[in-house]
Amino acid sequence: MVHATPDGGVALSILGPVAAALPGGLNLTVATEYPFSDALDIAVAGAAAGTPLLVRVPNWATAATFSLNGAAAQPLGPNGTMARIVLAGAAGGDAVHVELNPAIFVDSVGVLYNGAVTVHRGALVFGLSLGETVNVTGTHECPAADHPLVADYSINSTTPWNVALVLDPSKSDLTPFLTFSRTGALNSTQPFDHAAPPLQIAAMARVIPAWVLEHGAAAAPPGSPACAAPGACGDAFPVTLVPFGMQHLRMSVLPWTPT
Repeated sequence: MVHATPDGGVALSILGPVAAALPGGLNLTVATEYPFSDALDIAVAGAAAGTPLLVRVPNWATAATFSLNGAAAQPLGPNGTMARIVLAGAAGGDAVHVELNPAIFVDSVGVLYNGAVTVHRGALVFGLSLGETVNVTGTHECPAADHPLVADYSINSTTPWNVALVLDPSKSDLTPFLTFSRTGALNSTQPFDHAAPPLQIAAMARVIPAWVLEHGAAAAPPGSPACAAPGACGDAFPVTLVPFGMQHLRMSVLPWTPT
């Protein structure tokens, strides 16, 4: 994650919260809620003027910026590279603020089964947020003192899962179809808390009645673009996408329809 470089600098190769002491008296600390946040605050103490700081720019970060010690923001560097920032050797340490500025994107048409798509933003995959009922179907004794019983659960959807997202993945600008928002604070003790997702993407969808369960699970998604035949899909209605892992029932590979 953090490495010393041959020229006396420091490289941050994996983004995330970290603290590291390096040879030569360099100390680096990163404060961030990445990947649930787009910002990283990097503090470097013990650096002489001219010390290089290298930061990995993810492939999806096409508009990332940084500011050094409160100066005006400037482009971080080409995505998919290690950007080089020359530290000033400020008294008390340098402060580098990085904004990754990711956009929503989807897998290319044809990459997934039957042309289905998966929605991404930054490092996160988003899936359909479904209503659910949770029932305990059985319990079993467990020898662990802090978990005397292990439960079996049955979880069923109360909202449609068999939908096509209304979008056109061939468009470079997806904002007419998908709207990102922050809905609350991150639960730092349980980042993938399904009860309170801090991020969401609003979209429209249409139910595909012919897409049904097969052996108790969703059958393969029908071909995209869907809904071309008259009566093949229901009317469009709003849905919410949340980070994958914040659902008990997970639908992230979905067909699409342009209207």
